[in-house]
Amino acid sequence: MGTGSGSAVASTGMVGSARLHHFLAVCAVLLGLALLLAAELGPLAQERPVVAGVAAFAVGIPPVVAMTRLTQVGCGALVVAVGLHLLARALGRPPLEGLTLFAAPGWLFVGWELALRPLLARAEERRALLAVDTATVGHELAALLGHASPLVRERAARRLGGAFPPDVAFPLLHDASTAAAPDEREAAHLALLALARHPDGWSRVRDLLRERVRDPADAVAAEAARTLAQLDAQGDLVASEAPGEARPAVRVAYAEGLLRATSASDGTGSRRSLAATLLAHAMSDPATDEALRARALEAIDRVPGREARAAACPLLARAETTAELLWVFVDHGQPEDAPLLARWVASDRYEVCNAAVEALEAVVDRAGGLGPDRLETLSRLEEGKARLRAVHPPGDNPLADGLVERLEGLAEALGATT
Repeated sequence: MGTGSGSAVASTGMVGSARLHHFLAVCAVLLGLALLLAAELGPLAQERPVVAGVAAFAVGIPPVVAMTRLTQVGCGALVVAVGLHLLARALGRPPLEGLTLFAAPGWLFVGWELALRPLLARAEERRALLAVDTATVGHELAALLGHASPLVRERAARRLGGAFPPDVAFPLLHDASTAAAPDEREAAHLALLALARHPDGWSRVRDLLRERVRDPADAVAAEAARTLAQLDAQGDLVASEAPGEARPAVRVAYAEGLLRATSASDGTGSRRSLAATLLAHAMSDPATDEALRARALEAIDRVPGREARAAACPLLARAETTAELLWVFVDHGQPEDAPLLARWVASDRYEVCNAAVEALEAVVDRAGGLGPDRLETLSRLEEGKARLRAVHPPGDNPLADGLVERLEGLAEALGATT
């Protein structure tokens, strides 16, 4: 067993490292600002403390805003402010004048970032919404599918797909469905869903989506699969090619589309079962991207527990598994799953072993015992503990010691069960 928690901890560590760098940068700016204010306002603070306090506040706010926003414009404003202050000192200008020059670029940035830019964005949004409502040709609406405003994109998509005949809208959406910008692709697919409601649009939209599902770009194929699933949920699931698509990203997107279009009270459960199967297979493969496995786990939470467990159970017996698959059993595991879950406490990957222990703890807490599966589970727990100790003796690894303690706790709980 490794000493780390695997790729999940590595990913979390990268995010934490970026936040730490940001925090340190803000602290450095605050320290530099404090030194600057102390040097420039020290004499004034002794004579006129109120004026010095107001000046410190006026000078200090813009750099803090710039660093918390951490945009190129904000950092540029900070650099210009330092340059102007150094220039004022080189010319022998009074301290307050130098501080005024230091604060000016920052206040311009604050005004732009917090007032002028949002105001211009709202004005542009109102102009674009008016253009959507008054458009008379499809090209005008297609040009707005990539607009910065989500509201404009959505309204343009619904109007293009719902108010124009397929002969006008379809050629425009054919190209937009492979746009480089994800927002524009999403809007194009929203328009395709609206267009599919037209009597002459259903088959053309489905044919286009089946073509896009085979696109070599995962993002394009996944978006098409998600939209296709929403149409399939209204008709014949067997007609779709997405469930047979080998790429995990496409399978997960198709499942998400099914769940988006399927009511939780759907009596047949066939769509939810298909979605659960696609998600379970995607999350059970260690070769699948970690972020995609996490997305599949989040999506399967929208599937009723019985169907989620039915999809995940057959995959426990595979030669490899993932922590994401085992986490399904934290909420939905049953006593009969315990022997197969216990098999994975001997995994050489910490995240898998930890998830298996967590799932077993949840099953035992929920069921109060394992019945006929108790002895086999105990045996596998001992095998896992022995393998763990063969690699990490007591005191060698805190993570291993913690797992052993939890395994012993499980064994004690099961040993006390009659």
